[in-house]
Amino acid sequence: MKAFPFALLLIPFSFFGQETKIQFGLYFGNDFKNDSVTISIQGKLIAKNVQLKVRMFDPTNLMIEQDNKMLVVWPYGKSKIELKKVELRDSNLQLMISINNIWQNFHIDLNRGKFLYAHFFPFRLGWSGFKLFKIIQWDYPPLIF
Repeated sequence: MKAFPFALLLIPFSFFGQETKIQFGLYFGNDFKNDSVTISIQGKLIAKNVQLKVRMFDPTNLMIEQDNKMLVVWPYGKSKIELKKVELRDSNLQLMISINNIWQNFHIDLNRGKFLYAHFFPFRLGWSGFKLFKIIQWDYPPLIF
């Protein structure tokens, strides 16, 4: 009787369900205050006018992840949207991101890291100040509890 639970530990995880491998992840954190974001990946519109706000308990405003099966868009406090995955060519990702109707293009080599963290922070140059949008590429997924 006691050996049965131990035997379950010996069964490979893939036996219960097919393991998915993440191809890339794009995460928008708490740097955004009432900002609107539109995202196009590989020329395909993924998210349109998603409102990003400061979240007290959750560090992620918007998560976009693609595995070997599908692309998932998950705005904070809303249900997941599952889309057909976008085709990647030679591990290159073409992103067009609009923050408050200002577009920026990003060409990302996923061999350098498949987890992308979007930051929008104040920047001061002399007397004028503005916000700077930047994507940081990393090898490690976010810690989400």
